[in-house]
Amino acid sequence: MRPPALILLSLFVTTPAAARSRELLRHLDGVAVVVSSLVDNRRISTRELVDGDLSTAWNSRTGKLVGEWVGFWLPAGARVEQIKLTIGDVRRKGIRDLFVLNHRIHKVRLWRGRTKLSEHTLDLSSRALQSIAVRDGRGGALFRVEIITVEPGKKRRWREICVSELQAWGSAPKLHPKAHTPLAIVGAATTRFDALCPRGTQSVIGASGQDCRDTTGKRQGPARYYTTRGILRFSGSFRDDKRSGTWLLYDARGKLAARVPYRAGKKHGVSTRYERGLVGHARFEAGKPASLKAPGWIAAWMATQRKAGAKVALDFAIEAGQRRVYGLHTWRKSSQSPNHETHRYVLATAKRFQKVLDESALDTTDNESTWRALRTSRYDAPTIVVSHGAGNSRFGPAREVAVALPCLKKLHTTTVQVNHDHGSHGSSDTDCALVTRWKSKRQIVSARCVDSQSTGDREKRTTRFDDGSPVLRRGACR
Repeated sequence: MRPPALILLSLFVTTPAAARSRELLRHLDGVAVVVSSLVDNRRISTRELVDGDLSTAWNSRTGKLVGEWVGFWLPAGARVEQIKLTIGDVRRKGIRDLFVLNHRIHKVRLWRGRTKLSEHTLDLSSRALQSIAVRDGRGGALFRVEIITVEPGKKRRWREICVSELQAWGSAPKLHPKAHTPLAIVGAATTRFDALCPRGTQSVIGASGQDCRDTTGKRQGPARYYTTRGILRFSGSFRDDKRSGTWLLYDARGKLAARVPYRAGKKHGVSTRYERGLVGHARFEAGKPASLKAPGWIAAWMATQRKAGAKVALDFAIEAGQRRVYGLHTWRKSSQSPNHETHRYVLATAKRFQKVLDESALDTTDNESTWRALRTSRYDAPTIVVSHGAGNSRFGPAREVAVALPCLKKLHTTTVQVNHDHGSHGSSDTDCALVTRWKSKRQIVSARCVDSQSTGDREKRTTRFDDGSPVLRRGACR
């Protein structure tokens, strides 16, 4: 037995060290939680892994079990001593026990960067947070807990890894007394947060992403921002706190949606958009829409329009396989009012360099022209909607033209957001938009209109559909 003096000395030495060990992920700046995947469910996000609430849970992508991992980036200067996590979804919903219905984690492998630290077997019967000792817990690296084996749940159709909570306990120079939710994202095992910023700047990790700041607080160099679910949304570079160079935009599932060039914080150059198998191009100069470079016969057509006294621009070009669709826009001074312009929109295709022109003339004082893809069956031809003046419809009628690609067959035309104000007697608003819907086992392009009538405190809404042409089958274009 040790003398009493030695016992008191050992207590004096170990007690402060134990007291300094605190939860790091929700109390330390510069932390980023990273997971390998996320279930395709908009109600579930990566933040539920570190929200301090056992009634929520992170779920991996369906079908991905062994080899999935959860982890966190720890900044330099901090040190993690142990990692705590649940081996499944510990919730009970009524008579359903999600802990036994879902897969549970059995064995894990701990990594620090590319270095394997240890392997651990977890208790399959415990719903509590289970501890994993960390041998080398120095910060400045990505720590990952990789799943080696799982225990199948009773619900065989549920094929996701679930973790209700992840914690990292250790020490750091400065910790916040109040807990906060850190940046939580879907990333790769090679994700780093220390090699992003150029010299003379400092990495700043917030709840929505990471960027680099100079000594004055201005953003300089690369940056990336994420959705609330942890999916990458934007990535690009800043110069003097303004967007510069090419920025990449991603959709809700993390797939590339657009490439947009910037100069001094404004769109400048040719931007590219990806939507439902279509590739669209548009051009900007100092943030304002500009004409694209037109191919041969379209350039000649534009020249004839200019000779006739009209202004003309190629607003967009859409690629559908080997075919192309061009959105042309001409305008001139109105003969009735010198302060207004008459705008005309033309949709054109070029097939084997033969001239094929389908015109859609719309008179409006609003010159905004955009396009979007309608959701159709995979057996149907790609279908787009070309909108004219939709951005400022309160001061002028906005119209949409549906087009089936690559056939370029006009399907339907409708007026969007035509507002009528009846003053003190009430108001009547109509909001229309083109959609696709099923009718008699076929998809058709339809104008979905919502009529709103209000008198005093009462408001009545009715929805009506104005059916157009059927969506073309892919074979009809060949």
